[in-house]
Amino acid sequence: MKAVLAVLATLLTPGIAAAGTERFALHTDLDHVWTMTAAALVFMMQAGFLLLEAGQVRSKNSINVAQKNLVDFILSTLAFGSIGFALMFGPSLGGWIGFSSDYIFFNTEGDWSLTFFVFQLMFCGTAATIVSGAVAERATMSGYMICTLLIGCLIYPVSGHWAWGGLLSGETEGWLARLGFIDFAGSTVVHSVGAWVALAAIILIGPRLGRYDAAGRPVTLHGHSPVLSTLGALILWIGWIGFNGGSTNIGSGAIAGIIANTIVSGAAGGAVGLIIGARKTGIYRPEHLINGSLAGLVGITAGCDAVATQSAFLIGASAGAVAFLAREMLDRVWRLDDPLGAISVHGVAGAWGTLMAGALARPDALMAGSRIAQIGVQALGIGAVFVWAFGTAFVLLRIVDALLPAPDGPRGGLRVTREAEEAGLNIAEHDAPLGLSGLVRAMARIAENPSAEIGRIETEPGEESHEAATLFNGIAENIRRKAETDRRLADQSEALLADLAGTIEAVLDGRLDRRMQIGHEGPFARVPGSINAMIGSVETMVGEIAASAQSVAAHAAQLSAQSATLTSGSTDQARQIGSVSEEMAELRAEVDRNGARLEQALLNSELARQSAADAAEISQRAVAGMEQASAAIGRIAAGLEMIDEVAFATRLLSLNASVEAARASGTAGAGFSVVAQEVRSLAETTTASAADIRGMLNGVRETVTGAVREVAGTDHALEDIRGRIASNATLLAEVEEMEARSRTLLARVETTLSDLAQSSRKVLEEADQTRQVASELHSNAARTTATVERYRAA
Repeated sequence: MKAVLAVLATLLTPGIAAAGTERFALHTDLDHVWTMTAAALVFMMQAGFLLLEAGQVRSKNSINVAQKNLVDFILSTLAFGSIGFALMFGPSLGGWIGFSSDYIFFNTEGDWSLTFFVFQLMFCGTAATIVSGAVAERATMSGYMICTLLIGCLIYPVSGHWAWGGLLSGETEGWLARLGFIDFAGSTVVHSVGAWVALAAIILIGPRLGRYDAAGRPVTLHGHSPVLSTLGALILWIGWIGFNGGSTNIGSGAIAGIIANTIVSGAAGGAVGLIIGARKTGIYRPEHLINGSLAGLVGITAGCDAVATQSAFLIGASAGAVAFLAREMLDRVWRLDDPLGAISVHGVAGAWGTLMAGALARPDALMAGSRIAQIGVQALGIGAVFVWAFGTAFVLLRIVDALLPAPDGPRGGLRVTREAEEAGLNIAEHDAPLGLSGLVRAMARIAENPSAEIGRIETEPGEESHEAATLFNGIAENIRRKAETDRRLADQSEALLADLAGTIEAVLDGRLDRRMQIGHEGPFARVPGSINAMIGSVETMVGEIAASAQSVAAHAAQLSAQSATLTSGSTDQARQIGSVSEEMAELRAEVDRNGARLEQALLNSELARQSAADAAEISQRAVAGMEQASAAIGRIAAGLEMIDEVAFATRLLSLNASVEAARASGTAGAGFSVVAQEVRSLAETTTASAADIRGMLNGVRETVTGAVREVAGTDHALEDIRGRIASNATLLAEVEEMEARSRTLLARVETTLSDLAQSSRKVLEEADQTRQVASELHSNAARTTATVERYRAA
């Protein structure tokens, strides 16, 4: 190593040391004023970094970032003033490190020493604050403060001594300065040092939660205020005038060229960043313009006094491009999460600008002699500072990470817990929520778990979130009330579904058996008796359907928004169908028996010939029975109107189910839709069956009326036994025909009832699915006996 340094040292021009001594020998009042003014401008960069970082992170971490930008300057002042200044500017020990007890703990004497200390302190604070942007949103406050102390006490002073150790005295220099290393205002000494420490830190703490998906692809986490970031960038640009211009430490005309190069390079970097970013993404993202400008400013910092303005343009433009490509590589290839791109802007662009200072410096500014030698020295300095800053930071921070309490599993104490990161460091580290943060967290809980219990958000009148929080509290209260109503109705619906499902199963299994007791007297008396039985059965059916319609209407009024309405109507209909099916079976058996009796009556017609008086009496009784039958058929027809009303109510029930299907989602919505279709089909089938029955009953009525007229017209035929027998035979034939038509009617009714029963089973299946969905949504609702009794009482 010494041999290499000796060879490189021979390339230096012999007047370097003398020029340095002369440059720092005397300082006028103007030098003090300019240097202090420049220090104030550099101090403004702390505010610029604060706004830049606070705007580019999410709002839940903005307060934390701001606090870190304040605390790093406070700690840098203490660390650099206590020991860092002595290590950086004390008499050199072999060009590697300086030390002077005269500079320990702010023990600087002389006006110029104090002016120089203040200016260099601002540089130390800048190097430290670069780290805060890279580790934003997941670094602990304690870990970050330790990192700042390491930079101020050790990392920055040592590497700074290599390049700038002789700036205060002008007598001794660090080893890089002896080789002719060009870094006028700190592209490498300040910016790259902060970036390499940041690189070590983000490797140790890892990326933010959600920054990369399962496949390792980066996910954009947008900052909450690009306006703040842009304002911060402008303030940094102003600060750079003092950063670069103040590095002259003298008030001279050279300041003009330095400041001009700084502004031109920043503009060129911003333009290139904007163009490349737009070509890459198709939009003008704020960070591309901001980072391009900052990369141009960082890049020119090393050679702002050594290059022409045209060269400053090239350095700025190339630095903007290099920073963009470096950030893409860090993010997509190495998956290193740097929220602000600090490493690419300050580290990579700083190294690039340092190298380009050697390549584009004016011939008279080449400190190493030749251009090739200068480029070699520049590359050596870049590599040496990287090894020192990154290696030292990685080792020391790894030790700190192990020593600090580990709050989050396998990672150490440099990173906050997962819960703290999710809640935001504003709350976790400072208990200082922004105005809307409580409201945002409450809304996030609802988004994650709609059934979660939402507490009230307490705010003071006059706060920016008070009105929004008041509205949110009202919404949350309505949600709680709606949830309680839903739970109560779900409990009632579940009990209702269980009760009705059991009833339907009992009906379909034949456990509910309703039978009619019909008395019969004599062979011919059974004919009107069977008709009466049929009339009674149909009337019973109509009565049950009417009662069912009232029940459905009552349930629809009470549970218009619940799925239980549809299920209740379908189960009632199924119960009625089962009852009517049993009665139709008995009626058919009765008709069969009456048919056999009619046949027997025809065989016994000889008995009628023997007694005309008996035949006349039989005819009169037949006429009376037919008239009664005709009147009964009229009542049946009137009863069919009630069936039509039930069909109409069933259509309304179908419409209600369709509305519920539209409101519901997922399995419940699909179940409601299928049930609505089945009930609609059931209503149409019921209406059609009622129409068929009405037509058949009209035919029977006409037949009976005709028979009455025929029997009434046989008064004179009583004198003629044969005529009476023929008339009675005709009557019996008509009755037999009526019996045959009744069989046909019953067959069609049975077919209709079978279809209705099948539809009811489908409705029952859908109702069971709906009940299962309700049970899943309200698994904590027990079907207690008290709930069932309350429903039955209702």
